[in-house]
Amino acid sequence: MRRSEAILVLPADQATHADVVLVASGVTEETMSCIEEVSAASANPEMRIVLVADHISKQRLARAVWHGLVTVLPRLR
Repeated sequence: MRRSEAILVLPADQATHADVVLVASGVTEETMSCIEEVSAASANPEMRIVLVADHISKQRLARAVWHGLVTVLPRLR
């Protein structure tokens, strides 16, 4: 990711204060658990999640939306 004044990549110990969390992964149960944990630990009630993935099932999509997912971007190969 290129540097930008509009984007600040937070260190892991400040992740709970993020406005947006980017998840780039295949959507497994481990990925879903990570999304749920990030959402639960967030100190920012406005935090949103962006997912970059090849595919997500309807059931997992509904779960992820409940935890703050706002968009799914297709992974380009």
